[in-house]
Amino acid sequence: MKRLREFDVLKGLCITAVILIHVTSHGVGTFDPTSTSYFVYLILNRLSQFAVPTFIFASCVLISYIHRDDFRTITAGGLKAFYTKRFVRIIPPYLIWTLVYLASDI
Repeated sequence: MKRLREFDVLKGLCITAVILIHVTSHGVGTFDPTSTSYFVYLILNRLSQFAVPTFIFASCVLISYIHRDDFRTITAGGLKAFYTKRFVRIIPPYLIWTLVYLASDI
């Protein structure tokens, strides 16, 4: 399967934007709203907000691209296997890290 370099660039921009969101969030939350620093942090933070929806969009497009032939002939059993595989790969790590986060907050 051919690698889509455009999506590599898009994902790189999104990674940078997510880092920028995290870096600027403290300043937006703590600086005086009338200061120039607050305004700069706010602008950078808000301009980076495209990152998460773009990651979701890119993931959907890439999954559709990778499995395009499978989706044309998919059966109910195949669809169940497709979602079960993704569920097993996503939900357990999500639950584990949620518990770690909750435990660290105690």
